[in-house]
Amino acid sequence: YFVVSDINYLLKSGRIGKTKALIGDIFNLRTILKIQDGEICLESNHIGESGAQKALIKIIKNEMSKGQIDLSLSWGGTKKEKNSIYKIEKGLEGLSEINVIQKSEIGGTIGSHTGPVYCVGIISKK
Repeated sequence: YFVVSDINYLLKSGRIGKTKALIGDIFNLRTILKIQDGEICLESNHIGESGAQKALIKIIKNEMSKGQIDLSLSWGGTKKEKNSIYKIEKGLEGLSEINVIQKSEIGGTIGSHTGPVYCVGIISKK
C-alpha cells in the first residue's frame, strides 16, 4: 500500500485525469493505492494526512487479525513522508503480531512517477 502525498504527480504521470486532480487538491485528499495482481489499484481516498495514516493502521490491524505479519516501511520525498511512517509505526506499538523487517527510503525511479510517497508492505506469515 502506498500514499501519494501530492496528487499532482499522479496527474503528471498520467495515472489520473485533471478533474480528479482538481477535486483532490480542493478536498486535500490523500489517495491510498495498492498493488493487486500486478496492477496498481485504488484502495481508498481520505481527507488529510492523518486520515490516510489512520486508514493504513486499520488495514495493517485487519491483516494482523489473520495472524503474524511482517512489515516493510518505505518513504520518499521529504521529511513529511518519513514522519508519516513514524506515526504509523507509533500507532502499531505494542502489537506483538507485527514485526517490522525493513525501513528504507525509496529510490528515484518510483519517486519520479509518484512524487512524495510513503509505503507499507504487508507480508502474511500463513
